[in-house]
Amino acid sequence: MFIYWGSKGVSTKLGYAADFCPLCRSIRPFQIIRIGKSSHVYGVTMGTGNLIGHNRECVKCGVVLGANPVNYKDMVKRLDKKDVPTLVHKTFPNIEAHHAERLRLETFLRDHPDRLNPDVRRQLLAEPFQLIEHVVQRRFGKTHIDLTMVGIVIVAVILVSQLGHISAALPFLQNVLGPLILAIFIGAAVAVYLQGRRAERQYMRDKIYPVMARALRPLNPKEDELRTILAMLTKSKATTARKVDLRKLMQAIGDRPSAKAPAENVAA
Repeated sequence: MFIYWGSKGVSTKLGYAADFCPLCRSIRPFQIIRIGKSSHVYGVTMGTGNLIGHNRECVKCGVVLGANPVNYKDMVKRLDKKDVPTLVHKTFPNIEAHHAERLRLETFLRDHPDRLNPDVRRQLLAEPFQLIEHVVQRRFGKTHIDLTMVGIVIVAVILVSQLGHISAALPFLQNVLGPLILAIFIGAAVAVYLQGRRAERQYMRDKIYPVMARALRPLNPKEDELRTILAMLTKSKATTARKVDLRKLMQAIGDRPSAKAPAENVAA
C-alpha cells in the first residue's frame, strides 16, 4: 500500500497590524501571517508546523514583506481600514521611531524630488519592481483558466459532437469530417491561447500597473531610467521584466487617479 506523506508549508493568519508599506509609501494596515512547515498525510497537514518565519501583506496594495511580530504591541482580529491612527495606537505605537529613517526619506522625496541623491533615486526607482516580483511570479507561475476559456472548449466539443449528426444528413461532409474536426480543435486551441494572453495583459493593466504607478509617480521617472531598470531585471531573469510593457507603465504613471478610485490589491 502506497502512503502519500511528507511536509508542506502552512500559512496561518494571526491578525492585523499597522506598518510601513514601501509601495504605498505610507503607513498601512497589514495582515500578519505565520509561515510554518508541517507534516502531512495525503495532503492533510498536522497542525501549524515548525515556525519558518512571518510575513505581512499590505491590505491596500497586496505586497508581501517579511515581518517581525516582536515589533507589534498587539494585533487586531477585525480591521477598520479607514482608521489607521487607531490601528497604529493599538498595534505599533512607536512606528514613527522604528521607521524614522524611511519616513524622513519619504518626506524629503515629497518636498524635494529633484534633490535626491542619484544612488538613492536609483534604489527607489528599482524598489517597486523588486517588491512586485513575487506577485507577478505567483500569478504567471501557473496556468490560469477563466470562464471564457472554458466556454471556448465547451463550444468546440459541442460542434464536434454535432458534426456526426450533420454529416449524416449531408453525406458530402463525410469526406471532410476529419479535417473539419481538426480545424475546430486547432481554432479552439488558438482562441484559448489568445484569450490567455489577453487575460495576462488585463491583469497587468488592472492589478500591477496602478500599484507600480502610485509608487513611482512621486519620482517622476524618465522612460530611459525605467528601461535601464528593466534591462537589469532581464539579466536576472525576473518575470516582471518579461511582463511589464514600459509604454503602458509610463502611461499609468502619467494618469492621475481620481479621488474616488477604488484601492488596488495585487493579491486579489
